[in-house]
Amino acid sequence: MKRIARVIIFGLFFVTCSSKNYENEELIAIQDIANIFLQETLIPEELVYISEDSILIFPFSDSLNSRVFFSDGLFPISQVKKDYGWMFKESNLGTVDSALFYSIVNSKRFNELKFRNFDKTKIELLKPFKQFDRTQERIITGERYSIFNFSRICFDTKREIGVVVLGYTKGYENGTATGFRGPLLIKKQNGKWVYFKN
Repeated sequence: MKRIARVIIFGLFFVTCSSKNYENEELIAIQDIANIFLQETLIPEELVYISEDSILIFPFSDSLNSRVFFSDGLFPISQVKKDYGWMFKESNLGTVDSALFYSIVNSKRFNELKFRNFDKTKIELLKPFKQFDRTQERIITGERYSIFNFSRICFDTKREIGVVVLGYTKGYENGTATGFRGPLLIKKQNGKWVYFKN
């Protein structure tokens, strides 16, 4: 009887540790992807064209545009696919990456990932970006900020490749504006997660 109890306790411990490791990798991937997306999306807006021959680049200041809000809920990626199936129907990633993308989308884990809250305060953004809580902090008239929503991330068994749905919008005092929403193929390269838009 003691042996059976030990096996059950060990099994529960293993499942809990595996789940925590998975969730930690999700947090790291969200942090890496958000940082790359912010740099690629917002920093180019700081380019000011002076003439056809030259470009004046202003340093990206610690301005109103650098505030970032994260939703603290990660929705099931299978539910996003169910609601927005058209985003998953056709892949523009190239033959190899498309095969990787669909191998994850068609995996058992893809349908098993449930909603979960995550501790967004653990996300470290690169300067000049910084998190804020729009439910607690005042939005200034004319201010623009960034809003991120992520689905759960479905990784392969080695956690070197994954698929996530990223939602990004620009927020203002009275609402939101254009942005991006779609699935991303993500890969771990040199210890960092990078993304490829579908």
